[in-house]
Amino acid sequence: MDRKQTLTTAFIAVLLSSALVGVQFVRLAEANFMPIRTPQPAFIIRSDGSVDPSTAPIQRDGNVYTFTDDIVGYTMAFECDNVVIDGGGYSLIGNGNSTGIFILNRNGITVQNMKISNFSYGIRLIAESYMGMTSSNNNLSGNSLTNNNYGIYIGSSSNNVLRNNSMNNNTRNFGVQGEYANDVDVSNTVNGKPIIYWVNQQDRTVPSDAGYVALINCTHITVQDLNLANNGQGVILYSTTNSTITKNSIMNTGDAIYIYESSGNTISGNNLANNSNGIRGQASSNNISSNNITNNESGIYFTGASTSNIISRNNITANTIDGMNLWGSTNTDVEANTITNNTENGINFFNSRGNRIVGNTITGNGNGIKFWYDASNNNVSNNYVANNAIGVLINDSFDNRIIGNMVTENSDWGLQLTGSQNNNVIYRNSFVDNNVGEGLQVSIPGVWSMDGMPSGRGNVWDNGTSGNYWSDYITRYPNASEIGETGIGNTQFYINENNFDRYPLMEPASIPEFTSLTPIILVLTTFTVALAIFKQKLRKPKEARV
Repeated sequence: MDRKQTLTTAFIAVLLSSALVGVQFVRLAEANFMPIRTPQPAFIIRSDGSVDPSTAPIQRDGNVYTFTDDIVGYTMAFECDNVVIDGGGYSLIGNGNSTGIFILNRNGITVQNMKISNFSYGIRLIAESYMGMTSSNNNLSGNSLTNNNYGIYIGSSSNNVLRNNSMNNNTRNFGVQGEYANDVDVSNTVNGKPIIYWVNQQDRTVPSDAGYVALINCTHITVQDLNLANNGQGVILYSTTNSTITKNSIMNTGDAIYIYESSGNTISGNNLANNSNGIRGQASSNNISSNNITNNESGIYFTGASTSNIISRNNITANTIDGMNLWGSTNTDVEANTITNNTENGINFFNSRGNRIVGNTITGNGNGIKFWYDASNNNVSNNYVANNAIGVLINDSFDNRIIGNMVTENSDWGLQLTGSQNNNVIYRNSFVDNNVGEGLQVSIPGVWSMDGMPSGRGNVWDNGTSGNYWSDYITRYPNASEIGETGIGNTQFYINENNFDRYPLMEPASIPEFTSLTPIILVLTTFTVALAIFKQKLRKPKEARV
């Protein structure tokens, strides 16, 4: 390949990598940083207090604006603060899209006594916080929201008060994102169940009839045996510690369990299905074990410098994007999980370091385990990786240790190393009956260098005495034989000029049934859950609703 072709290939690779990173950042931010426009057509209370257009069936009395008839096909919006919009028992009816009540960067707005239906958002209360704007001290009272995509959505807005709002038969009845210090009491309901929105609470158990749970700056709370569905989130943990989320069924929500800047919580034994994300975490450290996480978009999705999580013994199956997506995670243990039939990746590590992936069964995914964009210094050991497209994919990542795994019957490659990668240590793995593309079960299709990263060179395929088992070793080297009784072949296994296994194994390497820490983790997890439940039984909690 000449210089021009080489540069062209590298440029295309950069573009593709940038596009993938761009997709990830969109998922992370979930924000459009362009100014948000008022949906149209709209009736707008202008900054001078006038209603535009003046034909709107709205009567003004000072700062109180009251409907005099049903309004169909219009958004109600505001350009001033401290006004009251009263539905007077009339209805605000959409055409299946747009927004009913649109409150953007406004303070002191009261919306009351209104029936709102058939919109994309029934009430959308938001602030452009990235532009230094706020929406606060607003009041939503006595409203009925039905058959919308979202009933009430509050984004990046705080110190708002919600009372006696009824949300029924919306795809997502209620959801909060970005700012969480709001006053929402149990008079607000979703599909007839009360919203439990606790701020600064401790030593309590969430009532069994809850329809939505938000724990803001709480500690020692138990959320158990709930059936939650059709909201933006099932359970929110925001700055919440040492709480237990167990044996709940959460379905058809945005994030079944959303964790932000929370630590020391135990999330176990939950059934999380048909959500956008089964568990989504940011900047948190928790124990996540024995959950059934199926048929979501992503099973577990962590962003924002989460560290020291323990993710163990979960069933993570048939999610349409990734089984597990760990972005920027460090020192996390991923152990003894069953991760199967996820569309894109079983486990996806992006810019994540120092994690342990041990004793998992990873089968039938797009990629079994994927490391990319400087996902380095991770340990992958004693996993069963089978029937994926690519068993293990390492892209632009360094110094990972791939040891003692069974990698078998993957349809593209057992292991592929691409991009600017170097010094990954790979030994005592068994590569068995993976697709032999280009004559090998592993692939290193060429390397190129990204600025600030080491250029792709060689990886290490043995530990100085022991390499890997290759099921096609004798086929490739029919004259090879064992050296004495060492279990090592006398012919090196050649991959390319920079990569070769000097000590190929003659028999598959054994995988322990348990790694050394697994029994300890199992015992500690069981003890922690039992202790938390026992403590709750000993307490005599105050009345559970606020």
